[in-house]
Amino acid sequence: MKISSKVKYIITVFVFIFVASSASSQGLKTSYFMDKTPLRLGLNPAFRPSYGYINIPVIGAFNVTVQSNSLSIDKLLFPKNGNLVTFLDSSVSSAEFLNGLQEDNQLNIDVNFDLFGFGFADKHDGYWSVSLGMTASANANVPKSLFEFIKSGSGSGASYTVENLGAVVNSYADLSLGYSRPINEQITVGGAIKFLAGIGNVDVNIDRLDITAMSDVWKIKSQGYANVNVSGLGFSRSLTDGAVNGLDFDNYNSFGLAGYGLAFDLGATYRPIENLLVSAAVTDLGFITWNKQSTSRATASGEAIFEGFNDIPLTDSGTSIDDQTSA
Repeated sequence: MKISSKVKYIITVFVFIFVASSASSQGLKTSYFMDKTPLRLGLNPAFRPSYGYINIPVIGAFNVTVQSNSLSIDKLLFPKNGNLVTFLDSSVSSAEFLNGLQEDNQLNIDVNFDLFGFGFADKHDGYWSVSLGMTASANANVPKSLFEFIKSGSGSGASYTVENLGAVVNSYADLSLGYSRPINEQITVGGAIKFLAGIGNVDVNIDRLDITAMSDVWKIKSQGYANVNVSGLGFSRSLTDGAVNGLDFDNYNSFGLAGYGLAFDLGATYRPIENLLVSAAVTDLGFITWNKQSTSRATASGEAIFEGFNDIPLTDSGTSIDDQTSA
């Protein structure tokens, strides 16, 4: 099975995702200390904006955060001979690339935004807030041994063992109703109830990959599982032995909500003296129950053979990143 074009685009996407980690947005965290912005209600429901507000749909409250314990632009892209090349370029040595990585390289991406929201104070000194939002998060762990195989393994005939490779992607919509009020001049408490609508959840974990890399094929023995909770999406299976051979989009007309849930935010603030505010909060304390009809599961326990890369200039010394990532 030829996978060269797919792998090329996957590598390109990963490079740009990792590059983004060096410029992740910290807007939501910064807003924690801005007493007039309604954004910080998502961090502590006891906070009270100075005025009522109405969020402009989508752009009124938008936040993206990308974090990694080791992967950054300088770990994946290298200046060589006046060009910026990827770590796969032959001018980048294996030691130069691999020495900058951790044994387990983690990547976390969170995206959330309000489709609509508003807040107001009532005549009893309470503050109400309502919002309809979307949240998507992705958490991945890529072991160093996989990068070692990608960088050095092709054509060597060597064997590699990759363990603890996995990713979890979760997406849901939430309708939130929040309320806060002062107990006295020093203490304010608040809370929010969130009604959750699950859009999708994908959990993939490869416990172990045993890879033998030859010049023309990869022999791979795998152990792991994949859980998919997406309405209208499942695994297609072989009619002969029931083995999974891909994703099934035949039921795309049945796309919809895949689950429902409930969550709570709780918070408090305490001002012991003037110009000092102490705060604490617990957010997104809850659950989503995924529908059985939207749940699919597959396990990996067997061997497969993949044909190697073809006509990809990623390892050509001196080739710029523009050439390496072009179609």
